[in-house]
Amino acid sequence: MKAMAKVVLVSLVVGSGYAVYRIVTTPEAPSAPEGDLELAPLVIEPADIYPGTRVFISGIVTNNGELQAPYVMEWYVDGARVGRTERRINPGNVHTNSSDFYPQEAGSYAIEVTVNGLRQTGTIMVMPSPAGEPDFQIPSNIIVLDPINVGEGMYATIILRNVGEASGNWSADWYLNEVFQETDSGILGPGSDARAYLLGVMEIAGHYEIRLVVTWNGHAVERAGSFDVI
Repeated sequence: MKAMAKVVLVSLVVGSGYAVYRIVTTPEAPSAPEGDLELAPLVIEPADIYPGTRVFISGIVTNNGELQAPYVMEWYVDGARVGRTERRINPGNVHTNSSDFYPQEAGSYAIEVTVNGLRQTGTIMVMPSPAGEPDFQIPSNIIVLDPINVGEGMYATIILRNVGEASGNWSADWYLNEVFQETDSGILGPGSDARAYLLGVMEIAGHYEIRLVVTWNGHAVERAGSFDVI
């Protein structure tokens, strides 16, 4: 509905007479409601989940209204937040947003996804690791931005993949110019992949050699790379 202007006549005493002023005010139009959002039941993949399996939790939100709407989607596992995203959705559109996590042991995990006060819940059952041996592959070399400016952050990463039959523990030792930096570790389920990564701020210019040693069940694999800081 169009807002109507309101006219107010105000009389003021000016000297020995009166002056009449006409003031026109336009009230603010009522704020338009945001989109009518709907949160569908959760989609959890894969079907078979073991310790270290990469689990994807997808929340599907639909805007059934006539206006664009902002929303915040958050993911929780056993009450701890594991993901968050902020987006805007147009009328009639459907957004699928996913977050992942790696359960570390067998058992039951409570899942919750919220969107602007809407809520969907579910349960994940993690089975004990099947019999067999883990078998890790590293399908790529170390990925690192090159060159890096002095004072900027360095992010090095590599992909690990378990192509074996069972869950397995892994550890990754990072070296920079043959100086040990840190150890990254975890458990990875059969058929899943994960990333090992090294973060840092580079304060000194120069050429750097980076090396990674990944070990599991007595096996060891090395990968190397390099980058320059300018």
